[in-house]
Amino acid sequence: MTTTNRITKKNLVSLIETLNQETGSPVTYFTTNLDDTRTIAIGHFHLDIAYGGYSLVRTVSTGGAVTDRHIYGRYTAKILYSLIHAFLEGYRFNKEQAQQEAA
Repeated sequence: MTTTNRITKKNLVSLIETLNQETGSPVTYFTTNLDDTRTIAIGHFHLDIAYGGYSLVRTVSTGGAVTDRHIYGRYTAKILYSLIHAFLEGYRFNKEQAQQEAA
């Protein structure tokens, strides 16, 4: 998808799902235990929407606390989509470099 197209919440959520999968992060916000209680998944990336902007956040505690230190701030959907893409490409590059050095 080019960034000249309209970026929607659905596009952002889909890209964040890819980010979770590729980084080995939990793909869902919580897991349901055998006793039907839920446990929040630490490390899960997800979308935060507030104040007219979007932010990429990551869960850091079982209490649901989050951090946005990976991509700090609130952005339009289009800008955040580009930033997440850049973050993901950097992750892929780093992973590839590590594999080459290990070989």
